[in-house]
Order: sequence, then C-alpha cells, then structure tokens
Amino acid sequence: MGISATVADARWVKPLDTKLVGWLASDHKAVVTIEENSIGGFAAQVHQELLESGALDGLGKTPTVLRSMMLPDRWIDHDEPDLQYDDAKLNAKHIVEKALLVLERAGVKVNKSSEAQEAAMAEP
Repeated sequence: MGISATVADARWVKPLDTKLVGWLASDHKAVVTIEENSIGGFAAQVHQELLESGALDGLGKTPTVLRSMMLPDRWIDHDEPDLQYDDAKLNAKHIVEKALLVLERAGVKVNKSSEAQEAAMAEP
C-alpha cells in the first residue's frame, strides 16, 4: 500500500507515557489508539494529553488526527475469541479500515481497494 506505520506499545494506562504520546503526535499525521478496554480508558488519557499539549489544534504544525478503537459499551456474547474481536470491531480487518479512514482524514492519499486491504492484513 506504500504506507508506513509505527506500532507503539504503551504498556499501561497510568501513568501515561507522555513522552511517547508527544513523540507520536509530533512525528505522525495521525494516531489511532487500539485497546481492549471501554470508553474512558487509554484513549481518553491520550486525548487529554494531546488536547492539553495543543497537538490536536495544530500548535506549531499540522494538527494530529486522533481516533480510537475500543470495546463497545455493551455486552459481547461469549464465543470464540476471533468472533468476539470481529463483533467488537477490533480485528485486523477493522483496524485496517479505521487506519485508512484516519489517514484520509489526515490528508494522506490511500489505496482502499480490497486487494490493498488484503495485502495490509497479510502475515509478515
């Protein structure tokens, strides 16, 4: 797809690694947080940090586009893990779709063909 990405493991929600979050926002046009948590977790901490630092309104540069993926605020039926992740929209397919949408929002031209998305989800 011709797109490079950074995968950062924050390891914990609190205390938030503000250096890591700041670097990601300053060095990337878009940030997508992905967590097995519900509303108010890691994504909320990242949002607050970027809001206070001015990264979301472009303080000193182009604004960072921030989006989050987390567990929905509802019950998820007991099932095979792959089916639960699909239901929660936290599997590879949904992560790629969200990343492409966020990149478009950030002004990056992306190839959203099904072949390109399949290649993005392929095992390395």
